[in-house]
Amino acid sequence: MNSFEKRRYVSTVKNTLKEAQGIVVVRRSNLSVAEMTELRCVCRDLDVEFKVVKNKLANIAFKGTRFASLCPSFKGQTAIASSKDAIAPSKAIVVFSKKNDKIVPLAGVMGDEILTAKGVKSLGSLPDLQELRAQFIGLLQTPAARLVRLLALRGETLDGA
Repeated sequence: MNSFEKRRYVSTVKNTLKEAQGIVVVRRSNLSVAEMTELRCVCRDLDVEFKVVKNKLANIAFKGTRFASLCPSFKGQTAIASSKDAIAPSKAIVVFSKKNDKIVPLAGVMGDEILTAKGVKSLGSLPDLQELRAQFIGLLQTPAARLVRLLALRGETLDGA
């Protein structure tokens, strides 16, 4: 890679960082082409951009940005998952890592919060908005359903007496 290509690469990564609200740095080890394609499909479904990065150039691109705290994570075979949605990169990586242990989250940033590997996994394991709404509606309906059953039971006991 000549110096012009390196500058262009750093510029591309910086543009990705400007638009991103969430970024996860992952260690990837020996992913086959089929596995990498599957990972990219999972990311695409969640509107996440997945990029294999050159560590030295990624360090240059990340320095001076709000994601500079991720620089120490760039060791070995690394990649970044980024999105305009702060939670989506964590979600994509956790969904894929459940099926395949060759991808390991190292660190991340959600908005202005720095996440450890454990934080990325926790964030990615949270239910999405639709699931939360369904759970909330279930919680609201439970007391009403119990009341109806109780009233029906009382009515049956009164009829039988």
